[in-house]
Amino acid sequence: MFSPLWKLAALVWLATDPLHVSAAHFRRATGPAVEDSYIVVLKKGCNLAGHIASISDTFSAQDTSNVMVVKHEYSKAITGYSAILKGATMERILSDPNVEYIVPDHIATVNYKVSEPPKRGLVDAFGNIHARATNGTDGEGVDVYGIDSGIYLEHADFGGRARWGATFGGLNSTDDNGHGTHTASIAVGAQYGIAKAANVIAVKVLGPDGTAAYSNIIAGLEWVMDSAAASGRPSVANLSLGGPRDSTLDDAVKSTIASGVHVTVSSGNSGVDASGSSPAGVEEANTVGAADRDNKSAGFSNTGPVVDVYGLGVDVTAAWITGPNSVQALSGTSMSAPRVAGILAVALSKRGKTPPAELTAALLQNAQHLVTGQPSNTTDLLAEMFS
Repeated sequence: MFSPLWKLAALVWLATDPLHVSAAHFRRATGPAVEDSYIVVLKKGCNLAGHIASISDTFSAQDTSNVMVVKHEYSKAITGYSAILKGATMERILSDPNVEYIVPDHIATVNYKVSEPPKRGLVDAFGNIHARATNGTDGEGVDVYGIDSGIYLEHADFGGRARWGATFGGLNSTDDNGHGTHTASIAVGAQYGIAKAANVIAVKVLGPDGTAAYSNIIAGLEWVMDSAAASGRPSVANLSLGGPRDSTLDDAVKSTIASGVHVTVSSGNSGVDASGSSPAGVEEANTVGAADRDNKSAGFSNTGPVVDVYGLGVDVTAAWITGPNSVQALSGTSMSAPRVAGILAVALSKRGKTPPAELTAALLQNAQHLVTGQPSNTTDLLAEMFS
């Protein structure tokens, strides 16, 4: 799915790398990026507020040619900030010895496509043709964060367990794409989901066109870290999105995992090695490929050694945004990742708080060697429920 914003961003990628910036710690764009938007990563121990003030004080507020507008400040996921930078502000920031590097603000997209109605009937996240609602306790006491396009909170599949957490990037606080509602339903839906008693929290970073600036995703991850720490509950974050490989986003995901939050990510839908994109390439994350109901690796699924497990990702039916009982069938690694998020939530509800590395090891130990059709360098493990 390529939006007008994505096409514009592709042109920006080709044209925006400033010729006047030649410092070793300016990183060139590796894919589409937001025009004039950058992420500034500071060295450890740097005074963030002091750094920003010193840059701002260099230029007059009336100077419209040299501009710095800070969008987000980061202190947990990474140390630094994102900002609109124009004119001489880039050189001024690069001259500061406290700056580790500056990178263009790359753009992520979602990993799904609308499916034709399955010939064998609607399928839930378990692969069941006849999905049934339940009031089970699977996932009880666990929070699942959907870093996505938002959630249609009033949908019947959530039964009052969905709430709005935060919105980033100046977007409205509603799901105007549908992707976030669908992935949330796969993870925790009473009828179509896995962890049928877990809470689900919307962290909106994706716009209606299904794109998100990395700066907003990092802000979302930082918000999740704060929220999970404040609640004290076992927490899982799902990112069914991806874009150009960028260590800045990868480091933010690693920090989130190091804080105790379990992270699932989609491997991507380009049929290539998943290690070339972010955040799929993060080894500490649970990177999930897509399989069909016959346990065959989907042709669109990214593969490679970084893929940890597969989940159902073809013709998956879950909640939609057109009404409180509406559904939609979608295909993609966007659908397989929240399935694994739900599986982890169920395990956490039975085990209690567990270090991410330990739970990932248990996920792999309990997965089944069932997937076929994948490259020889890719796992054949299909994620299964465990406790």
